[in-house]
Amino acid sequence: MRTRSELSDTISKAVRAGENNKARMLGQTLRELDKSMESASSGFRSANQAYAQGSRAIEAVDQGLLAAKRGRTEDILATYHKMTPDQQVGFRVGYADP
Repeated sequence: MRTRSELSDTISKAVRAGENNKARMLGQTLRELDKSMESASSGFRSANQAYAQGSRAIEAVDQGLLAAKRGRTEDILATYHKMTPDQQVGFRVGYADP
C-alpha cells in the first residue's frame, strides 16, 4: 500500500510539473497495481469500488457547474438522466449554486 501511495504522489507531481507523458505512463502502472491488489484482496476491491462511486458523485458537481455555464438543455438532460441518484444530487448542486 505504501508503494501505491508513493506512486500516486509521483503522478501528482508529474502532472503539476507538466510532465504529461510521465504521468500517463505512471498512471498505467498504478492501474495495473490496483488490478493486482484487487485480485489479491476482496477488501481492497470493495474499498476501491466505494471510493470510485463517491468520487463520481463529487465530480458531478463540476459537471453541473460546467453545464450551467455553457450547456444546451438537450445535452444537459441527457447527461443528467444517465447519472446515478447520488450523481444527480451533485450535478444539481453544481448547476444551481456555482
